[in-house]
Amino acid sequence: MRAEIAGDPGAWRQQALLRRGHWNAYVVRDIVRDHVIEHLGTDDGVLVINEVGFLKKGQASCGVGRKYTGSAGKITNCQIGVFATYVSARDNSLC
Repeated sequence: MRAEIAGDPGAWRQQALLRRGHWNAYVVRDIVRDHVIEHLGTDDGVLVINEVGFLKKGQASCGVGRKYTGSAGKITNCQIGVFATYVSARDNSLC
């Protein structure tokens, strides 16, 4: 879907960026942090960490396994995502 939104004819260009691209995760983290602080930063800002379970029926997706998720309230096939959101009086941003 991201490829379609970007106007690419197929997902291969996006996948090539992820597979063959060379980038430093620490540099990307710093760029995102600086952007969020510049546009949303206030003295009352907080970082909210949240874990979300994505229920899955098969095993084809990366990271799928049987584990507890609050989304289902039991052990089931799922992926777990952990998200960091910066929240301030100005707005919020999923980091």
